[in-house]
Amino acid sequence: MKRKGARVLRHHQIEVLVIDDKHDMRGLLAEALASNGYVVYLADGANVAEYLDARQYDLIITDLIMSGMGGLQVLGLAKEKSPNAKLVMITGYPSQESLRFGREFGVDRYLVKPFSMGELRQVARNVLRGTGRMIR
Repeated sequence: MKRKGARVLRHHQIEVLVIDDKHDMRGLLAEALASNGYVVYLADGANVAEYLDARQYDLIITDLIMSGMGGLQVLGLAKEKSPNAKLVMITGYPSQESLRFGREFGVDRYLVKPFSMGELRQVARNVLRGTGRMIR
């Protein structure tokens, strides 16, 4: 019996899509994020459209430069398929141009490789809470 004024808490598992064309990198990112309790899906530039069609994600983390579909194409499709998802763009080749594109696509964080898995976990937590530093 529910008490008057009692709140019902609903548990929602955070679903994260990690997109990178390097198998080892996807594995590292997945392991770090899963340790925070997130449900992690892995895609690369070749199969990312299937994953984006399959479900809505809470967080999408994509590499910028990949074979197959590139990161900018991924961001455009992600905004269409998961419009409420938080977006994190990772790159080993930072530039003013990629930063500008990130802003245009509504990227929440721009993360430059190399980064620690602790930094990735913190970025994910902050972005999902809405406290992550947005790119300007």
